[in-house]
Amino acid sequence: MTDKLKGTESNVVTGELFFNRERERRIIRGRIFNGESQLLTGQRRMGKSSIAREIGRQLQEEDAGNWNYIFVDIQACASGPELIRRLAESLREHPEFKTKLDQWMSFIGKKISVIEKLTISNLSITLSNHLNSSNWKVRGRELFKQIESSSKRTYLVLDEFPDLVTKVHRNDDKSVVEDLMEWLRVETQELALNQKVSLLLSG
Repeated sequence: MTDKLKGTESNVVTGELFFNRERERRIIRGRIFNGESQLLTGQRRMGKSSIAREIGRQLQEEDAGNWNYIFVDIQACASGPELIRRLAESLREHPEFKTKLDQWMSFIGKKISVIEKLTISNLSITLSNHLNSSNWKVRGRELFKQIESSSKRTYLVLDEFPDLVTKVHRNDDKSVVEDLMEWLRVETQELALNQKVSLLLSG
């Protein structure tokens, strides 16, 4: 989306505090219902995260029986493994997907009953110790499969995605960035096949 967005005075606003974005919301919502993946870009503090969150709030308010909403802030991520870790952490907090993580987490040798007892920081450490450059793409595909297996459709937001790309480029050579973007290209194509997951990359 290349349309200019007006600035906001705070970082994120939703509900009654959210206004004057009807055209943008209409366009993005239409693409979400079509099962499309989207990229929402613009300057900082222009309301991108607010738009993404408000659409999710509306979906939950209006049609929670048919839609899941997952918002993942990946601003602190600097690699593919960290991206998958953050996605898993976010799914753990979502009632629809908490039990689905049981099968996914079998690769680290722990059941969800054990994982649930961990603090967020300990869970992060556990996942970080088992996700690496050789397996994150496979584990990421498995995690997307878990999301797709829901009886509902899912609106998935990966917020601050450009920050991830910038950090990967800063820390690694060009081939690692290309590897990340190629993985993302393949994943969006896979998601488009059954239109169960609508992915929004914002930042």
